[in-house]
Amino acid sequence: MANTTRPRILGIPTMALALAVGACAQGKTTASDAFGSFSGGVSAGMTATAGDGGTGPSGSSSGTGETTTSGASTTGPPPPNCGDGIVDPDEECDDGNDDDTDDCLSNCVRASCGDGHVWQGVEACDDGNEDDTDACLSSCQEATCGDGFVHAGVEECDDGNDVNEDACLNTCEPNTCGDGFLGPGETCDDGNQINEDACLATCEPNTCGDGFVGPGEACDDGNQNNADGCTTECQTPGCGDGFVQAGEECDDGNQVNTDACVACKNATCGDGYVWAGNEECDDGNQVNTDACVACQNATCGDGYVWAGNEECDDGNTVGGDGCSATCTVEAFCGNAVCDPGEDDCSCPQDCPDDPLSCSSCECGGNGGACWCDSSCILFGDCCWNGPC
Repeated sequence: MANTTRPRILGIPTMALALAVGACAQGKTTASDAFGSFSGGVSAGMTATAGDGGTGPSGSSSGTGETTTSGASTTGPPPPNCGDGIVDPDEECDDGNDDDTDDCLSNCVRASCGDGHVWQGVEACDDGNEDDTDACLSSCQEATCGDGFVHAGVEECDDGNDVNEDACLNTCEPNTCGDGFLGPGETCDDGNQINEDACLATCEPNTCGDGFVGPGEACDDGNQNNADGCTTECQTPGCGDGFVQAGEECDDGNQVNTDACVACKNATCGDGYVWAGNEECDDGNQVNTDACVACQNATCGDGYVWAGNEECDDGNTVGGDGCSATCTVEAFCGNAVCDPGEDDCSCPQDCPDDPLSCSSCECGGNGGACWCDSSCILFGDCCWNGPC
């Protein structure tokens, strides 16, 4: 029913004033004398309005010509004429029905959030209170995750945003280690409890020494001891890791074989690797007749005959001693070589006697002109007429 205002008959105050003036002319001195029977009687068809001395639908006569009107209330009883479809002065509205889900309540008060009645099409809920921790907010909207209010018994937190990297997830649960979201105080969070991947179950990065074998690690015993089965680099011990383990003489952490540590052994002459700054050569043997002698290049005068290159090597480079300065053999009696021009007469120690020839010194030095017996006893093996 449409809200309308009931018709009012105007002119009553003017009539009252005329009666009062007439009463004074007749010698009446009080309001009661002036109005007398009029105070309760208005001619048929007239309707009194507030202030005209009558009683209106929402006011009461004060006896002074004024009417008091009580204010509208959402919880109190409705005005006397509430529901008649006519909006009286003490009503905010009057739609002539008892429906509390429209814009005018059954007590003729306009619907509003917090009145305890759900205004259909406008409000999602209305529990009549200002508590934002229950199922219905003070804004008459149903409590939901992300509204910024913690729904008691349902949500643990609600920060009113969709950010998962702060203290409260967008599921209204606290951000905790293992939820898969990087929260305050976490360095990583992969959402699992595996300690052998890049992120530990404590939301810290997997690092060497934490006791968990992570990516790129062969081992991790959680200590700083390099003499056990796992180095501080989280690698199994081995030659070249830079740590001297049992069975190693040295370990310089590299694979260079020309320094002082070769395959985790101290560099030595004969190991087959030339120690830079210390060796000229190293052929990996102890042979002294080849090109490398005691890890030095073979040279004339080193005392070792370089096979295929030297005839002799007497340890010096002085000539005239049987071995020249270039390590070639020199001709002289006593060199154990019967050199040209030498015979068993001139150098018997180098040239043995030839029984088939006669030397200049045989047969008394007569050049073979000596005589001898037939058995060559007297003059050795040489006689006048030739060898015996």
